[in-house]
Amino acid sequence: MQKLISVIIPAYNQQKFIERCIRSILNQTIARDKYDIIIIDDGSVDKTLKIIRKYKDDISILSNEKNEGLPYSLNKAIKESNAQYVVRLDSDDYVNENFLQFLSVYLNTNKNVDAVSCDYTLVDNKEEIIERKSANIDPKIGRAS
Repeated sequence: MQKLISVIIPAYNQQKFIERCIRSILNQTIARDKYDIIIIDDGSVDKTLKIIRKYKDDISILSNEKNEGLPYSLNKAIKESNAQYVVRLDSDDYVNENFLQFLSVYLNTNKNVDAVSCDYTLVDNKEEIIERKSANIDPKIGRAS
C-alpha cells in the first residue's frame, strides 16, 4: 500500500541528536500507517548508525559506505520512497507531534501547491528557545553542529 508521506532524514555524525529526531517523528498524531521514515546514514564515523539501528523495526535504514554528501544521500532516499509526499527533516531537528498532520492537510486541500515549508524555532543545546523564525522571511539558516 502506498504511504501518504515519506519522511527522509539524512544523517552524518549526529549521535548527539539523531535519537531525539527519530522519537519526534515516530510520535506523530497522524496514523503511523500513513507515513514511513527513511533514514540514510552518510558514512558516519561516530555512533549515529548504531543509534539508528535501535529503531530498525520502525524505520527504513539506508547507509553509504563512505560520506557521499547531502545531495547524493537525499536522492538515494527519495528513490526508495513510493509515497505521495516527501518530507525532508534534518537529523538534528525535532518536530511537533502535529507536524505531519498539518503538512498533509494543507497539501491535500491545496492541490495547486507543489511544496511547503513551515516556521521553525531555533533552540540551543539545552533546548531553550533562542528565536522563532518565519519560513517566508528566513527559509535558509546555517547549521552549527
